[in-house]
Amino acid sequence: MSLRVNLIQADEQRSGSRVNLRSFIRIASIVVPAFLVVVVVQQTLSSMLLSGELDSLESRWSAVEPKQKLAARQVSRLKNNQKLKAELDSWAISRHTWNQLLAAIMETTPESIQLSSLRATLPESTEPSKTPGLITRAYLLAIEGKTQAENSMQVVQSMERNIVENPVMAPLMESVRVANFAADAVSSNELSRVFTIQCSLKSLPVKEKP
Repeated sequence: MSLRVNLIQADEQRSGSRVNLRSFIRIASIVVPAFLVVVVVQQTLSSMLLSGELDSLESRWSAVEPKQKLAARQVSRLKNNQKLKAELDSWAISRHTWNQLLAAIMETTPESIQLSSLRATLPESTEPSKTPGLITRAYLLAIEGKTQAENSMQVVQSMERNIVENPVMAPLMESVRVANFAADAVSSNELSRVFTIQCSLKSLPVKEKP
């Protein structure tokens, strides 16, 4: 029988491990809060920096935004003006010298004819020309009138010939024909006749294809 007597008090006992549990707890109680404080400080500083950058960007955008909107409006106006200018240029290119044309019509009209209407129309869509890469526009001119001459048909035909032979009108005409010749339904004169001479004007260039 052996007897073992422990002469070391409980508070004097030491563990065989190099790291004492109490020491670990004591160190952890200091290090962990310090680490958390550092993390919180870093996050706070980062948040403050980001907030400052955001405020700076918002300030810059507030200064730039009105200019950006103004520039967008100016660009839109420029495009509209360019489109309008292109339309006006195309009309300028494809227009006839109507004042000379009207004066020539007066010259070619026999004395026994009374004109009642001059109407120039344009097809809704332009047609491709025979020249590749070019778009043209062709007008139709309708000359309406009436006559009470005994030889009314011959009088109207003479006006048709005058148009074809007129030095101002002839170069502009693609074709000329009497499109309508009939008795005047609203006149009491049995000799009264109404007519329409239709003139197809030659095509004029509008613009080149893009």
